[in-house]
Amino acid sequence: MAREFTEHESFYIPDQKLWVAKDFGTFRLLTDGAYYYIESPDRKGVSLLESAVQGAEVAQVSTIDRFFMALKEEVKTLAVLFIKQNPGCLLMDLIGYIEAFRDRTYADLAKVLLEAYGRTGEAKGLFTFPENADEDQRFEILRDFIANTLPDELEVLLDF
Repeated sequence: MAREFTEHESFYIPDQKLWVAKDFGTFRLLTDGAYYYIESPDRKGVSLLESAVQGAEVAQVSTIDRFFMALKEEVKTLAVLFIKQNPGCLLMDLIGYIEAFRDRTYADLAKVLLEAYGRTGEAKGLFTFPENADEDQRFEILRDFIANTLPDELEVLLDF
């Protein structure tokens, strides 16, 4: 696939023209191969995209996706805070708390998120579930890990 070069030049690589990495219609993501730039809608200027890294995926997030991401963040926060305050809690205690604090939908989402975090932790070798562990046993292992891990480390370790 041929690169679509623009008239804009790299801030860091002399005489390097920027090319289109992704066209979003109203704006384009440009690159020099090392850095990403956002082109203004009028196509007259660019600014460095500070938070982007080589190979990062850029996507537009729909309203419904933003809603679900916010919902996930709220449920994750409720679950982690409850586990930190009640390190010996049972799965039904946590689910009951979330259902009472919010509603059944939040409680159902909490179960799905806990399952995902459990799979992530096991895949990364952070803990191991016994072969025939039931839902409660899996929760206890994940709960102990969450209770004994600093919140900042949880963000990194479990891709929170």
